Amino acid sequence: MGQTRLKQLREEAVLTVHELAEASGVSDDTISKIENGQRVARPSTLRKLAHALDVSPQELRRPAKLEEPAPLDDAPRRAGQLVEEPEEEQHIASIHPSALENAIKFVKGLKEQREAEIENVKQGGMPRIYWHFHLEADNKYLEIIYQENGFFAFVEEVTAGRLLTDWPIQRLCHEFLRHFSDFVKLTDEAKALNHQRQSDTYIEAVKGTSEFERFLQDEAQKQRNPES
Repeated sequence: MGQTRLKQLREEAVLTVHELAEASGVSDDTISKIENGQRVARPSTLRKLAHALDVSPQELRRPAKLEEPAPLDDAPRRAGQLVEEPEEEQHIASIHPSALENAIKFVKGLKEQREAEIENVKQGGMPRIYWHFHLEADNKYLEIIYQENGFFAFVEEVTAGRLLTDWPIQRLCHEFLRHFSDFVKLTDEAKALNHQRQSDTYIEAVKGTSEFERFLQDEAQKQRNPES
């Protein structure tokens, strides 16, 4: 990612570093270091920042827009000044096809499990205990295991066309990304469903309490007026 591309987009959105940090969940310090070229953003960080700025992660990876060059007298070049290597040029380790196939199988299994949970709740079943916690934990687990070995970085570079590789590997990368994207969407659907189910349960509980209170009031009235 170009050194100032994030800063340009943030300023175009009229956001301070702190405001972008609150909107994205990325710390102020991390954003500042990315803007100053002191840190290269991880794929997950790029996704968070892109979502907060309402742009694509690819947009954040593009070089910064060039400004009008200043006169040479006003901007002398310092001797030995280093130019930051763009993230796209950094080496990304290749992922073996078998690892991609195993990842696809694993995510597909999680998808099927999530689909079954959603269908069960839609049919009137109660969500599993602490379902929201499990949904968050599953997503975080996947993010951790696939970030640590550069898996996500490799898949994103291949599917974006920035990293050339054999067609079978390209196909597997696209398949994995499709299943993973579907799984994330299912998680969002499950969260919304869980929230709605909990709200309905709360409303029913309040309604039941009100009916019980009316019953007690009727009984008390009968005690005071036995003949009524």
